Amino acid sequence: MPAKNWDKEIWADLSQIDVTEHAVRKGTKGFNPLYIPWAVVHHILMSKYAGHYSRTDHPIDVLPDGTALVSVTTSIHGVEKTAVLAVMNHKFEAIQADARNTADAYQRAFVKSAGLFGLGISLWITGEGEPVSFNTKTKEEILEDKTRILDTLIGGAEDRGDVNAEGLKLAQGALDSGDVEQIQKSIDWLTRKLA
Repeated sequence: MPAKNWDKEIWADLSQIDVTEHAVRKGTKGFNPLYIPWAVVHHILMSKYAGHYSRTDHPIDVLPDGTALVSVTTSIHGVEKTAVLAVMNHKFEAIQADARNTADAYQRAFVKSAGLFGLGISLWITGEGEPVSFNTKTKEEILEDKTRILDTLIGGAEDRGDVNAEGLKLAQGALDSGDVEQIQKSIDWLTRKLA
């Protein structure tokens, strides 16, 4: 069996989280994008990956003009993403580094590194918090595809005869419901059972 593709699994999980209820704006004039506070990002990552998530703040890189760059690496299940960010003011202009704006820059870089895993990525893509789908299929086409897959899996499980009958009944109920999410859960369950 091939090794688990954690990068793909983490992306699939985190990129679908709707962060709109946590996204905030600073200011009312000019460029004031939505962002997720670092504490919310930490809470989400701990809730999903406690024991498998860590953050490393790298030494600050002070440039000759006094501005600086910070970098933060976030690791989840051994997959690492590093974000580099300038020390900036509230107008997103690079500025001379001091303790306060450097600490803020590390937190922003942390949020950005989590974004490289997919968390809140929709904020950078659309400027809003709703999860983004690049799927070009219609909802009906997706339902049709998943229905066909689940129907095939149920048939295969029935032919084998070694899959829990109650589980098969629930999978058939999901199939009959037409609920894409329930159908996907049943696909995932049966795929594991038939592996």
